[in-house]
Amino acid sequence: MRRLAWAGLVVSACAPRHGEWVPFERWAGLMIVEVEVEGDVARCLLDTGSVGTLLSTSFGPLEAEVDLGGFPLGIAAGASEEGDALLASFEPTLGPLDGLLGWDSFQRVALTVDPAIGGLRVSAPGRRASRVDDEDLGDPIVVELVEGPLPIVVAEVDGVETELAVDTGASSAMLVPALLDALPDPPETDEVRVVTVDGVVTARRGKLQRLTVGELEQSDVDFVSFDSPQIALLEDAGYDVEGLVGESSLVRGVFTLDGGRGELTFRPYDDATAEAQVEALREQLQGDVRTVDL
Repeated sequence: MRRLAWAGLVVSACAPRHGEWVPFERWAGLMIVEVEVEGDVARCLLDTGSVGTLLSTSFGPLEAEVDLGGFPLGIAAGASEEGDALLASFEPTLGPLDGLLGWDSFQRVALTVDPAIGGLRVSAPGRRASRVDDEDLGDPIVVELVEGPLPIVVAEVDGVETELAVDTGASSAMLVPALLDALPDPPETDEVRVVTVDGVVTARRGKLQRLTVGELEQSDVDFVSFDSPQIALLEDAGYDVEGLVGESSLVRGVFTLDGGRGELTFRPYDDATAEAQVEALREQLQGDVRTVDL
C-alpha cells in the first residue's frame, strides 16, 4: 500500500491464453524483467508486494499499453516525478529501472515463475504455464489467496498461524517483530542491513524452523524482522498481515500466482534443485538482505 497514487490495470478481453516465456535477471536476489511499453522496452522490477504498477515519466503518457511476452497486461498508470524518485532510489541496488510491476498487473491473470530456468510467463486465469521437462517438480500444491490488495496467504510460522503477503519484491521472508517474539522457540538472530523503500534499516536475521502454507511445508527459511511502515498501513486498513513470503521460499519451486482465480499454486523442485536455488540466492546477497518492502 504505497503512498503514491496508483491506478489499476484493465486486462483486454482479447488477450491470448499464454504469453511467451520471458527470461529474467536477478539483482540483489530480486527479479528484473523487460516488458514492452507502446513499442519500447522497459526494464522493470517484478514486485507482487506492491499494490500498484509504476512507469517512468520517460515513457511520456500517464497511461500506456504494457505487454509481457506477447501478453497484454492492460493499462498502467502512475508515472510521476515522485515515482521517478522512487525508481532512482533503487538504482544502487538494482541498477537503472524504468518501472515496477505491482500486484495490480497480475490480479486478473496467472503469473508463473520458474526460478531454475530463470523465466516467467503470463497466462489467462486458470491456465498454469508448464515446461516440457518437469521431472524435477513435485505435485501441485494449491493455496487459496485471502481477499485483499495483495496476494495474501494463511501461513504457520514455527507453528503460529498468521497471514503473510507473497512478495516477489522481497529477497527474504519477513516477519514483524511482534510475530517473531510470539514464536514458541524464537530462532537465534543477528543484525543485518535491509534496503527498503524507506531507506536502509537494521533488522534481525535468522532461519525459521518451519514455514507452512497450506500443504506446502519448508524448513530453514531465511527471514528478516523489522518494523515495517507498509505492513502497519495494511494493519490499519483491517488486514491481519504480519510479514512476507519472499524469494527465500519462492525459489524452491515453480509457482503460479493466479489473481483471476485467487490461488497460489506451488510445484516444489527436487531437494537438490531447491537447495541449489537457495544457495545461489544467498551467494548473490553477499551477507546483506535486500528487500523492496510493500
